[in-house]
Amino acid sequence: MRRGNAYPSSGCNSSFLEDFIDKETYVVDSRNHGESPWSEVFNFDCNVDDLLHLMDTINAPKAILIGHSMGGITAIKTALRAPERVESIAIEDIGVRRLPEEVIEMVRQRMSLMKVAVEKLPLGLDEVKARKFIFDSVFEALPPEIVKF
Repeated sequence: MRRGNAYPSSGCNSSFLEDFIDKETYVVDSRNHGESPWSEVFNFDCNVDDLLHLMDTINAPKAILIGHSMGGITAIKTALRAPERVESIAIEDIGVRRLPEEVIEMVRQRMSLMKVAVEKLPLGLDEVKARKFIFDSVFEALPPEIVKF
């Protein structure tokens, strides 16, 4: 495990997170992912063990865990196993069962709106401004019955 400056599948890195979070951040490559070493043993229990070991190594008695996909499941399992070590969690994009057709259609609609927004993206924007432009464009294009804040 290492202090992350690369998140293999998304282009996210710890410096990007630090723009939004006023805490020391770590992006962790799970075993057999990214730049972490390969292991014959690989399962969610190992991921939880590895995460708790990292927290011990960096002297972090508690952590805010942000998990995407497999990392989301690891965060949930860590909170269940060691709740005293987890201040809070944010989970994004974990699939646990087959999605209903209307949800799949909603995702297709959002992807179509994102494609249009990317095509209209002004040149020269940095990553943060480009993401905001795309988010705002999609949000503004959503039907009013979907936007319920």
